[in-house]
Amino acid sequence: MNSKKFLGIFLVLTVCILGCNAFINYKYDTYGVFDKDFSKFRPAYLNERFAKMDFLLHEGKGKFDTFIFGSSRCKTLKTTMLSGNVYNLSYSAGVPNDYLRDLKILLDNNIRPRKIYVGLDDFDYKRLPEEIHSNINFIGYGSTTDNLKYKIALLFSKPSNDTIRYARGKLTDYQCIYRVNIDGSIGSEKSDSDKNKIDWNKKVYDKIYESPTFVPEKNNRIKKTVAELKEIKRICDDNNIELCLFFTPTHITTYLSDDLNNFNNFKQEVSQISSFYDFSTINFITANNYFWGETSHARSLVLDMVADVLEGRQNDNIPKDFGVLVSEDNIKEHLEKMKHDRVQYLKSEHRQYVPVN
Repeated sequence: MNSKKFLGIFLVLTVCILGCNAFINYKYDTYGVFDKDFSKFRPAYLNERFAKMDFLLHEGKGKFDTFIFGSSRCKTLKTTMLSGNVYNLSYSAGVPNDYLRDLKILLDNNIRPRKIYVGLDDFDYKRLPEEIHSNINFIGYGSTTDNLKYKIALLFSKPSNDTIRYARGKLTDYQCIYRVNIDGSIGSEKSDSDKNKIDWNKKVYDKIYESPTFVPEKNNRIKKTVAELKEIKRICDDNNIELCLFFTPTHITTYLSDDLNNFNNFKQEVSQISSFYDFSTINFITANNYFWGETSHARSLVLDMVADVLEGRQNDNIPKDFGVLVSEDNIKEHLEKMKHDRVQYLKSEHRQYVPVN
């Protein structure tokens, strides 16, 4: 076989292989980039960064005036419990760097929010945005050129084993157990009512609650994260957008594993930007496993309480120490209390709460 014929065969085979890859990745898209039917369960986690923003700029444009920014800890915050036409724009491993990008994109596309909620947590200053965005499932919506590059990368990447099984109808064990609703919120395969069937007298002592959700403190990008939040605040002020900041609840095991000085330093800096509600304290909710799926994500009933506090609704079922309004005027006293509560908690004995009914 001469070299010219060999090269021709090689090129034909290459085109066929790439074409097959592109067809499979397009037809059995697990990322929500090409297949925009969010009502179904997928064999992998949807790229909510891209898919949600794409929806807002096209099918959902003009339908929402209020947006929730945050990490996966905000995904079960119900939009119906907040005032306005609300869209939940939170996603896994979200950080302020993401929220700043998305806010700019909304404004550049003539979507001017009336109000935005920004959920903060102890990972905001530990996670490196460049490391997060190196994951092909965490690529954010960008310019036309960037989006095209991303789509091409998806099309011609090697289909995963799960994608092949999905295409063949052989995939039954899904990684993803939720779907995205029309308002960006999460439709779970198992609701909290299903969890009522759990024997909580045993469940609250499960070893899963002994392992903190850990991200190394070594990155410590507090200054950069604060700068991003300052820019979000400036944009909100310039565009007459109401900004509501809040720290999401942190499970006690994860909270105790954090460097409290770093966490408090971050809260100190945030208080100079804007007042915020702090649910990330040692309180009845964060100290009791009944309210948690594991040591990172609170159950949806907890996020319902968060919504009530943010909206100023009276609810006798919410502990008085859950959700403290913090500003530059009381931040010093608040952080001193955090140190005191930590010392007292470590000294005391604890019994897990389980409701009678």
